[in-house]
Amino acid sequence: MSSSEQPTSAGQLAELRADVRHLQSDITEIKGDVRTGAQRLDALRDEVGGRFERTDNKIDALRNDLSLRIDAGTTRIDDVRNDLGVRIEDVRNDLGLRIDAAITRIDDVRNDLSLRIDAGTARIDDVRNDLGLRIDAGTTRIDAVRNDLGLRIDAGTTRIDAVRNDLGLRIDAVRSDLTAKIDEVSKSISSAKVWAVLLYVAMGATLLLVMARGFKWI
Repeated sequence: MSSSEQPTSAGQLAELRADVRHLQSDITEIKGDVRTGAQRLDALRDEVGGRFERTDNKIDALRNDLSLRIDAGTTRIDDVRNDLGVRIEDVRNDLGLRIDAAITRIDDVRNDLSLRIDAGTARIDDVRNDLGLRIDAGTTRIDAVRNDLGLRIDAGTTRIDAVRNDLGLRIDAVRSDLTAKIDEVSKSISSAKVWAVLLYVAMGATLLLVMARGFKWI
């Protein structure tokens, strides 16, 4: 090794030593920081553990309180169920009695209606029979009246025919008599017309004679 390289090596060794001291100092600080961090972690763990323990205690207390409330609610529900069961049974019994009474009343009404219907049916049969007898008697009477009216109508028709024939004969006789009288009257009227003409001529001649004398024509 040369003399120029020895001072360089000594300087480098001194620098290495200084670096080592700095590293040792840094390691010491890191150890202190690690120890402080470990202490803080322990304190934090203890604090968290205490909080978890208090939380567990609270949860246990809440669970116990809820259990007591649930038990009380269950007991109350059982009481209510039993009370409702008793009430339902009472209502069922009361409804059963009412239904039985209603069925009995319906049976009574049905029997009464059956009796009334039977009585009404018997009365209708009696009325039907009575009406049948009356209708038969009325039919017989109508047949008798119809036969009597037929005989009377036949007799009336015969009489009407006789009266019509007699009236025809009388009308023919009256027509012949009136024809003869009308002929005589016509002849009389013709004679009267001639006499009237002659009378009118005589009256005109007389009037002319009087006018001629009045005017001194003659």
